Amino acid sequence: MARPRELDLDVLLDHVRAIWVADGIGAVTIRAVSARAGVSNGAIYHHFESRNHLLARAFAREIAAYLTVQRQRVAARSEEHTSELQSPMYLVCRLLLEKK
Repeated sequence: MARPRELDLDVLLDHVRAIWVADGIGAVTIRAVSARAGVSNGAIYHHFESRNHLLARAFAREIAAYLTVQRQRVAARSEEHTSELQSPMYLVCRLLLEKK
């Protein structure tokens, strides 16, 4: 019997993002993600309790990437980004970063 291949969660989340960007959040289903990733529904359910948990992980990854970029911009204190850094989103990010 062939051994099931290892599920790379980052690749799986890339598939979630691709579906979400192309077809909207409503199109992100376990079935759609498993079909796109070439894995079984069970493989996804092994790592995620539900579609909502899968989406929460995908959102968390996107937010983490956004915060990384913002953290780099703050560290650089670039004039180019000064007006951007005064935005409400910047203030929220700043609060989140200060809690670490």
